[in-house]
Amino acid sequence: MRRSLLPILALSSLGIGAGCAAIFPRHTTASREIPPAMLESGGLSPPPDTLHHLGVASAECPQLTRDGRPWDGDGRPDLYVVFIRNGQEVFRSRTIENNFAPSWDSAADAIELFVRPEDTLRVELRDDDGALAPSDFVGMVELRGGVPSEARDAGRWQLRLEGGATVFLSSRPPRARLGMGVTFEYRIDYAVLVEVSEASPAASAGLRVGDRILRVNGTDVSRLSELEVRQALDRVMMSDVTLAIQRSGSAAFEATVRSDALYNGR
Repeated sequence: MRRSLLPILALSSLGIGAGCAAIFPRHTTASREIPPAMLESGGLSPPPDTLHHLGVASAECPQLTRDGRPWDGDGRPDLYVVFIRNGQEVFRSRTIENNFAPSWDSAADAIELFVRPEDTLRVELRDDDGALAPSDFVGMVELRGGVPSEARDAGRWQLRLEGGATVFLSSRPPRARLGMGVTFEYRIDYAVLVEVSEASPAASAGLRVGDRILRVNGTDVSRLSELEVRQALDRVMMSDVTLAIQRSGSAAFEATVRSDALYNGR
C-alpha cells in the first residue's frame, strides 16, 4: 500500500525531521511615541551625528536625454531617485510620471539613514521605462565625508548632478521613539538576540547580537510564556528593565536597559 506523504510534509513545515533545523518564533520589540512632557524634559539621549532623516523633495530634469532624444514615447520622463551607500542600494523613492520637475515630499519618500564620514553616498536620478525595460540614467552625484554640516537639519539640500539635472533633498533631525530596539528569538529557556538597532537603548546598555537573555527583572525566561517575554521586554517603553545576559558561554551578567530614545536607522 502506498503511504501518504502528508504527515511527513506537515512535520517538515514545522522544522521537525531529519536534516531540518528548528524554527523559533522571532519578534521585534515594540516602540511608541514619546510623550511631550518627556521630550521637553531634555533627558533623552540625542541621535548620533551620523544618523540623518533624508527625504527626496523635488528634482529638475533636462528636456532631452544626453544624446538629444526625447524622454519616453511622449517626451516626458517618469522620474525617481535612488540612494546607494558604499555600492549598495538603500533607498528608492516613488516614481513621479510625466514630469520634468517632480515633487515628492511625503513620508514614503524619506529614510533615516546612517551616513558616516568614511561612507560614499551616491544619489541617482533615473527615468522609469517600465518593468520590461531598464531605467534610463539621468544623472548622479557621489558624496564623501558624510552629510555636510550646512545641510544637517537645514530643511533643503541642493545637489547638482552630472548631466545637468538637479535633486533637492530635505533634511531634519531623526525621529525618536521609546522602545528597546531589538529582534529576538524565543527559545523557551532563554531569548537570543538576532538584531540590535545601532541607536537604541539596547545598544547603549551593551547588548549584542547572539546574547542570550536568561532573566527579565529577576524572573527566569523559562518561567515565562512567549507572550510574557515579549511584554516584559516591551516594558522598556515605560521603565528601565534589568536583564541577565549570557554571552558566548561566559558567566551571566546583568545589564539594565534604560527607558530612552530609540532611533531606527538603516
